[in-house]
Amino acid sequence: MIIQSQVIISTDTESVISKLQDISKDDDRFIVIAKDGSFLMEDASLAIEKAYLSSKERVIIVLSAKQFSKEVQSKLLKILEEPPRNKEFILIMPSKSMVLPTIRSRLPVIKPDKDESDNIETEVDVNTLESKMIFEFIKNNRYTSSAQLSVKLQKIFADAMKSPLYNIDENTLNLFSNIIKLLDKGSPVDFVASTALLKLLSIKKRR
Repeated sequence: MIIQSQVIISTDTESVISKLQDISKDDDRFIVIAKDGSFLMEDASLAIEKAYLSSKERVIIVLSAKQFSKEVQSKLLKILEEPPRNKEFILIMPSKSMVLPTIRSRLPVIKPDKDESDNIETEVDVNTLESKMIFEFIKNNRYTSSAQLSVKLQKIFADAMKSPLYNIDENTLNLFSNIIKLLDKGSPVDFVASTALLKLLSIKKRR
């Protein structure tokens, strides 16, 4: 588990929050809005209000409930797309099926009780990778942050390394690593995603 904007699938909210606090930096500040039942529209408004409070330190805003309606998630969508400086949003939900596709395309979805890298949703199946799939990935992730895109691309490359359809040598790994580093230099996410996935497609074995 790492501290970044994400959706964590778990029914043990207290344990997740405790683990997040354990791995956070000393100067990180946590704001937790946890509900026993449904996360309400007024709760979403409060979360948005808290996000716009100025802060020099990193603020981790944790939102947890047994139920997040479509309306609530839609209300949160804008702040998740463009969070204020130094703010990270972590949503804790009991079921992956509850997460709206628009949220999934912007935040990694993690199940901490398993290998986290195996539970990141990338929308890409490396075994059936084709141009149309790449186009859809770029379209669905055009608002994804650089950090979140980096996580997804690393998961895709890891899947490709496990697949017999790809021969990935050290030079190719270095190339992929350099492509991902472009995100840290401010390159547009759609450019980096298309460059990485088209390169991956070019080395896929034809059946």
